[in-house]
Order: sequence, then structure tokens, then C-alpha cells
Amino acid sequence: MKDRPLYLLTLEPIPEQTSTIKKEFENIILKYKEIIADDTKRLGRTHLIEHTIDLIHSFPIQTKKKPLDLSTRQWLKGEVEDMLRRGIIRPSNSPYATGISIAIKKDGFLRFCYAAIGLNYATIDDLYTIPNITELMDLLAGFEYCSIADLASGFWQIPVAERDRYKTAFRTPWGLYKFNIMPFRLKNAPATFQKLMIRVLG
Repeated sequence: MKDRPLYLLTLEPIPEQTSTIKKEFENIILKYKEIIADDTKRLGRTHLIEHTIDLIHSFPIQTKKKPLDLSTRQWLKGEVEDMLRRGIIRPSNSPYATGISIAIKKDGFLRFCYAAIGLNYATIDDLYTIPNITELMDLLAGFEYCSIADLASGFWQIPVAERDRYKTAFRTPWGLYKFNIMPFRLKNAPATFQKLMIRVLG
């Protein structure tokens, strides 16, 4: 289970005349149900690729920690403890230290955001080609059915190379932590993710 990707599944209504296809699809789901996530906290971790962070200079990058009000601070503590339990982060004594920000989602809930602006600015571009969505849609012309597999929290299923994890350190009121996995908002993360998809599906 550890090295197997997990997916969140959504079934759209299927017309009655395609009930045979629907049944075949349901059988496939049951056959591979161990890789379908019913909870985003139950994620796997790929062993096929690691994310690397190559910088244009070797000077430690540091940004200031923004002040937090009491309620946000309590929420953040819970988030940090949860990420520690899940192996997403671990304590760090890195000379690097970026900030974090707290975003408010459309549903009113808070979201932890890794503020990697300084680190991203110093990161060398990975120019791996990202597919053009228009070209991909054109490939579907003439097909009657298509299926979509949505990788649950896909970035969090890709590890950061051990040699580069100290570069992802971020500040909290309780000290520094660094990422074991590839955080969102990290430069070149989409390129790393695309490399994995090409390797798995190509």
C-alpha cells in the first residue's frame, strides 16, 4: 500500500442504456479498491521519482514569520501535529527558513500554505514539458466515453530528495520543520509530477 497511488473517486450519472459499461466499470473499481482513497489522510508514497531542488546560489534563504492571532495559532498547531503524524514533515535545524501563510478557502475553512517565494526565486527552472490542455482535449475528439483518474493530493505522494529536504524548512511558533514530501507551491513541482505521470501512464 505504501508505494501505491491513491485516488479519490467520483462517479457521474451514466445513462441507463450504458448499464453494461457501468457494471464493468464498477467491477474494475472493486478489483482495485485498495488504491482508491476514501480519505485524503490515507495516502501512498511513490518510489519511482523524487523531487530535487537545484539552486542558483548556496546562500541560505530566510524569510520572516508572520504574526498569528490566537485562534489561527491553535489551528496551525493542530495542522503541524497532523502533518508530523502522517510523515509529511519532520523537525529541522536547517539554516533555511521560509514563512507560511494561512488561506481562507471558499467554504470558510483554513488552509496551510507553504510560502516558498524566496526559495522559488533561487531555484533553477526545470523546463520539462507540461502538456497543453487544449491539445489533450483535441485527442478526445470522436470518442464516446472517457474516464478521469484524479490523484488524491498528488504532490504529497512524491518524496523530496533527502539531500534537498533542509531547503524546504519553514518557521512556526514551535520551531522549524522541513518537508519529507513535495509541498504545493514549490517551483518545478508540476514538472516533477508530470515526469511521474509519463513514467506511470506513458
